[in-house]
Amino acid sequence: MHINEQDVLGRTPLIWAASSNKTIIAKILLEWNADVSLVDKQQKSALHWAMISQSFDVAKLLLENKANTELKDIFGRTPLHEVAKVANSEHLINLLLDHGADIDAEDYGFKRTPLHLAAYHGRAGNLRALAACGADIECPTVSHRTALLDAIAYNRLPTVKALLELGADLNAVDSDGRTVLHLTASFACLEIIQELSSAVMRSGAKTLSVSAINSEGKTAYENYYHDRKRLYYGEMSVADDEEQAFLLLEKMWGTKL
Repeated sequence: MHINEQDVLGRTPLIWAASSNKTIIAKILLEWNADVSLVDKQQKSALHWAMISQSFDVAKLLLENKANTELKDIFGRTPLHEVAKVANSEHLINLLLDHGADIDAEDYGFKRTPLHLAAYHGRAGNLRALAACGADIECPTVSHRTALLDAIAYNRLPTVKALLELGADLNAVDSDGRTVLHLTASFACLEIIQELSSAVMRSGAKTLSVSAINSEGKTAYENYYHDRKRLYYGEMSVADDEEQAFLLLEKMWGTKL
């Protein structure tokens, strides 16, 4: 068997060592000149897999052996993209950045950065680590979604809180004309609504346009009524937290629907 032989998944022994956090095996393979640049059928390298499995010591070995931090998999994601999705990975993020990883690299398709993925997956610690190192918190995706808009749309409370603390733009608008208020009205849980309400009050309610319309010609009020209030009040009973959400949104907007 050759040191760089690839299996049916395209994975080499080094890739398997990285994916299973086998530091001693990885060290031996590297001493035998295992190729750190080989990728599997998903175009993931050993460094990608070290990030996914949080194999810090293996990652250090790979980087010491000139592993490329910018290799992209079939989705256009670098090792930094991968580790941004994994909880409590600040130390790995800093390791990659110390070795020159592109902090705002964009993936294919959606053009999400590592910070976008941290926001989308609710990884507040990772998001703060990226922001502290200069990641752009306002970088838009192909649909003009900022990290805050994504976090609201997918109900990621930890990263909504982190982004608000970092001063994320409350006036961001996506390519469908949806504002923070549109997405809050349609999707946000009570806790996110509470956080946004506090942020709006701190910044001044006039910073948000309650009359803005999306690509369907709807205001946030109309989204709220169509997507939530009519649905919930059409049922026999309304969950307490949903009723609180209605009241808080109406208070925040200064209107009653």
